[in-house]
Amino acid sequence: MPSLPSLVQANLGNQFANDSNMIRLEELSNTDPLTGILNRRAFLAEAELQMRRPDWRGSLLLFDLDHFKKVNDTHGHGAGDAALLAFCDLVQAHLG
Repeated sequence: MPSLPSLVQANLGNQFANDSNMIRLEELSNTDPLTGILNRRAFLAEAELQMRRPDWRGSLLLFDLDHFKKVNDTHGHGAGDAALLAFCDLVQAHLG
């Protein structure tokens, strides 16, 4: 029969693994897999949370790339992916 300390250690290890998996699942559900930025649902939830803070001062930006479908239709999804990544890199470089 395993000792109490080894059972506690095993349980803590399992709990840590479960917590790590939950954090990873939450991250995957909140971000776009290509760009790594927040998806619309997560962005709006975070925006609401931040704006409710009494010390909040700032601006929120939500971008809509007009005619983006045309890039995919004309040049293919690879080009569309590259355009999205370039746009995200540009925004992050200038806005942090």
